[in-house]
Amino acid sequence: MSYSWIASFFTAMRNTDWTALHIKSRPEARKFNWDGTSISDHLSEADWKSLDQEITEQLKLKNDRGVAITFASMLEDRLRWLIETQFIENLSEKRKASLFKGQGPLSTFSAKTEVAFALGLVKPEVRDQLIIIAQIRNKFAHGFKSVRFTDTNISELCKRLKTFDPPSSEAKADLREVYGLACLVCMVALFATGQLALASRGVAPFGEQSSK
Repeated sequence: MSYSWIASFFTAMRNTDWTALHIKSRPEARKFNWDGTSISDHLSEADWKSLDQEITEQLKLKNDRGVAITFASMLEDRLRWLIETQFIENLSEKRKASLFKGQGPLSTFSAKTEVAFALGLVKPEVRDQLIIIAQIRNKFAHGFKSVRFTDTNISELCKRLKTFDPPSSEAKADLREVYGLACLVCMVALFATGQLALASRGVAPFGEQSSK
């Protein structure tokens, strides 16, 4: 099975005209345009390429543990970014970091999910998907025994995941692909919400003055 769609997705995230949100990429790195307002993404072009390469490699290797953890890490990083769009502007980097590491209140995937939901940044259906994804990730991450997507307890969770194009009932679904696509659905939702949140606050790209 070819997973070239993954590279296409990351290219589309930066280059596609999202009609519903009027988001268009600019040629400059890390800059977007939303209704004429310039905003930033926290990932550089190099970061996106690295993420694309890592996910593509794990999928090609059919590494279930690698796929589960890498996709979930991508989402957790995006959740952190989304929550940070709501922080006060003068919050120090040290204080910000303390919230997300060690025993910080936002150090876990589930904590980030619940806070993002409480802030109105994710809808109930997205929250539900994030919870399932975290449950699947934890089954791979918190044990030394061999774990596969085909294991009954994991495959049952995968059946509850939503994708852009649900697998045909006539064909046996590749659960790695189902999981990956579900993560990408959530990624799009978090990414779009963050763009709107930043635009509403008049956040300018790196090196430019804010509109406020």
